[in-house]
Amino acid sequence: MKTPNYLKRVLISIDQLGNALCDGDPDTTISARLHWLSEIQNRDGWGAKYFTILRRIVDYSFYPFDGEGHCYQAYYSQPHKTLRGSKVALSVLGFFIGISCVLIIPVGWIYNLIKVIKLTK
Repeated sequence: MKTPNYLKRVLISIDQLGNALCDGDPDTTISARLHWLSEIQNRDGWGAKYFTILRRIVDYSFYPFDGEGHCYQAYYSQPHKTLRGSKVALSVLGFFIGISCVLIIPVGWIYNLIKVIKLTK
């Protein structure tokens, strides 16, 4: 078992579970759905600014791992059926997204710093 691959698959499955709990497609991640809500489906509609802020927080949190545009990459890397679901449930989930990102940000930036230090040796 390769630990990084295993850990990544587990984290993606938790992400998909969160999306499914918000009445979304269980094969889609929250990141992909945030991109869809903020950039495609919901540009001027209900909660557009809210979903854009959430997408930016998630993008920033995963920048050390994926580089620019994490949610964009997630959206275009997954086959899409219908990104339906309750916006209200996803709005509530935003609270948990915020808490998760507060934990992910320092881990990601420390990870990135370690990579840079290894490259300079």
